[in-house]
Amino acid sequence: MHPERVRGIADHVKRWAIPLGGIPAWAVESPSFASKGPGHDKVLSGWWMFVDHLMSAGWEPPLLVAPSQVKKFATGKGGGPGTGKVEVALAIAKKFPDVVVKNDNEADALVIASVAAAAHGEPFIGTLTKYQQEVVDAVRAGGKETP
Repeated sequence: MHPERVRGIADHVKRWAIPLGGIPAWAVESPSFASKGPGHDKVLSGWWMFVDHLMSAGWEPPLLVAPSQVKKFATGKGGGPGTGKVEVALAIAKKFPDVVVKNDNEADALVIASVAAAAHGEPFIGTLTKYQQEVVDAVRAGGKETP
């Protein structure tokens, strides 16, 4: 069931995205390799299957945004106190007051879209802060930020 579900999600993404103008540039949050718990193996394998399914359909490799980069872009810090799910969601709600963000997953998606847009020269949040630009530059370079 797991592989079929992942392929179904990837196919849904293709059906949604391609009519918007062809195969899009895309970004995805990289998996959290430090996470633990039951089912985390399915999260990791599902992530790889999802990316592979889209790339097998002709999509370019995605921009990868690490969980710490999502936090830093939203809050100014990549980890530690003040960078939990609630704090990230609140920071995003302040940055995008016209967008209804219902949960932390939607907040993360909005951050990833913001990073991707800026990495492709289409920032939709206006001027980036220094720490936001550091995240965008690191994502664009395909690696982690330097201290």
